[in-house]
Amino acid sequence: MRVLFASPFIPPEFITAHGHRPSRVLSAAATDCHQGRCAVAAGFDEALVRGDLGIVVGSCDQMRRSADGRVAPTFRFHLPATWTTANAARQYGDELQRLSVFLQRHGGHAPADLATHLLDHDTRRARLRTGCSLLPARAAAEAIAAYAVSGVVPASDPVAQPPDGRVPIALLGGPLPVAAFDLYDLIEGCGARVVLDGCESGERGLAAPCDRRLAADDPLAALVDSYFLAIPDAFRRPDSLIFSWLERGIAERGVRAVVVRPDPWCDLWRAVVPRLHDWGRLPVVLVESDGESGSRARLATRIEALTEMLG
Repeated sequence: MRVLFASPFIPPEFITAHGHRPSRVLSAAATDCHQGRCAVAAGFDEALVRGDLGIVVGSCDQMRRSADGRVAPTFRFHLPATWTTANAARQYGDELQRLSVFLQRHGGHAPADLATHLLDHDTRRARLRTGCSLLPARAAAEAIAAYAVSGVVPASDPVAQPPDGRVPIALLGGPLPVAAFDLYDLIEGCGARVVLDGCESGERGLAAPCDRRLAADDPLAALVDSYFLAIPDAFRRPDSLIFSWLERGIAERGVRAVVVRPDPWCDLWRAVVPRLHDWGRLPVVLVESDGESGSRARLATRIEALTEMLG
């Protein structure tokens, strides 16, 4: 049975081990966000149909409310905002155990060969991370999207792109729908290049490399380490994981600026912007694409101003 989810904190290998088919939703609904409806949450609603199972992670109010009135059985995954305590990590593990009961109740079986599935996905994600450092930004995003939706990864390692003189930047924000991937093209057309994709649908949303010995001995604990204790996000408290992740990006990929793209009505990512300014390591630009006439031109103007400043 197909199991749909939108959050990077749901391990697809855990679903596969129960005999179901995981698929992460990376689409946005054609909805009027000016009425306060999150297009990403609405897109998840539209994707879930009878015959599916759904998993809703309560990392924001929009997704929490989107679990109401489902046409398909839906599991509410309670994800702690805090992550630095043993109790929070234990709660994440307990939620995975609750999810296991749900998956078995709806046509699945007890988890089989979880360690094998975990190591397999860890290998796939390693290949994706290699691609993210070598491919053009849009091609890397498309590869991550293919993995998220179907588990497919490129069959061969990509060839490194030659330097092109564009300003290397990090892009931060919530999930970027596939239909909005032309943002990468727009950024390149303005003289910049995304070398660190911090959208929820991008490199930031990949689980960390797992401890392979721990995966063999206690795969559930390995999932806690690779997902709950490692993925940075705006809702996490404290939010220090975002800054640690950016520090590594500066060191490894020469990031020179941060562009933050919040979704309409997303206060969580807007609240990150002043924190980034206070951090003071890089110039920060807030760009928004709200669907209004002229918004893309305004977005391009801001990015062009950034690239001219960094020259």
